[in-house]
Amino acid sequence: MRLSKVKFKNYRSFKELEWHPQSGIHVIYGPNGSGKSNLLEGISTLSSTRSPRINRDVELINWQSLEMDPLPGAFMSADKVNDLQSPTSHESVEISVTAQTTVDQSNLKFDPYKIRTIKQYRRNGQICRASQVIGCVRSVLFSARDLRLIEGTPAERRKYIDTTLSQIDPHYLGALRDFSRVLENRNALLRSVNKGSQAVGSLDIWDEQLASTGSKVMFSRSQHLATLLSISASYFIDLNPGEFADESRLEYSPNTLIDNGSNQTDIYEQMLTTLRNHREIDSLRGTTTRGPHRDDLKFEFNKVDAAVSASRGQLRSLALSLRLAEVNMSEKQTGEKPVLLLDDVLSELDLVHRERVMDLTLQADQAIIATPDPERPNLAILAEPSNWHLEAGELIEQL
Repeated sequence: MRLSKVKFKNYRSFKELEWHPQSGIHVIYGPNGSGKSNLLEGISTLSSTRSPRINRDVELINWQSLEMDPLPGAFMSADKVNDLQSPTSHESVEISVTAQTTVDQSNLKFDPYKIRTIKQYRRNGQICRASQVIGCVRSVLFSARDLRLIEGTPAERRKYIDTTLSQIDPHYLGALRDFSRVLENRNALLRSVNKGSQAVGSLDIWDEQLASTGSKVMFSRSQHLATLLSISASYFIDLNPGEFADESRLEYSPNTLIDNGSNQTDIYEQMLTTLRNHREIDSLRGTTTRGPHRDDLKFEFNKVDAAVSASRGQLRSLALSLRLAEVNMSEKQTGEKPVLLLDDVLSELDLVHRERVMDLTLQADQAIIATPDPERPNLAILAEPSNWHLEAGELIEQL
């Protein structure tokens, strides 16, 4: 799979950009702050509908657009083609984030973070749900922020889980959306129980619905993550043939205790029991304390949390192994090679890890490498890459 067109308007540092990349390797260089990371972030967002760098969509908007339009918005789109299926068969995805109301830029107290936004999706020109956009353009982003997968918060790792699985399992996002809706209703009821305006028995139906929707999410996670983490562990050993490679451990850590090998029905029963056992504490806190919304990934080294026991090099190796496994699994599950996005990661890696990433890059249908240094990566080891210079929002090919 490859991108045939990428278009941004009033997105991040770009006022307007239209790029028509071919298959193969593209090396984009430019000074720090020129927008290289923003370019890769935009492509990743078109893959998953969620930015890998921010949590608030309002940050995607280039506020200089207020000079031309009092109703600011960011617009991102991409066309893709799978040459193995039909070189003439294109699909397109579009995402827009716009302010709900006009903004008065003359107001000195104007605060972008207080602006409410509307997010809209299109696939092949037709308005659609986010679930119909996710996975149309498949990509895997490698960046220095990948260390956050290990050192960051459980919420960051859950975001990674949801983003990754949504691209390879078309049913996962629907299950997650159903669970989130039921969770919101149960939490609202818990607050009413806490205030005494609702009886504890009114939780029965919501416990059953939460267990039903939650078991679908947890079963999908347990199946896919078992495969992903197993592949990742193999990559880690391959990258680190020394003794310590066998002392790493990666596993899915569900917040609700489930038995190994449990099917969806088993998980439903176990989660329902857990919810009922935690009603008292949930009512006191006014929130659901158990369930997949509190799941995590566990990274251990020498039986201790890797974030505190592993060296910086080992942490990078763990994070890289996870991304390599993601590429492997995406291709096996979908039959398409994802677009590889490398955001200035090669300078962070030693020779062995750099060579492994370069091997993967050479096998990709399309790879986009962002770097501040035109001498890195070594262009001699790449297969006739296209070289681009990005500065002041303009992408110019270097012939």
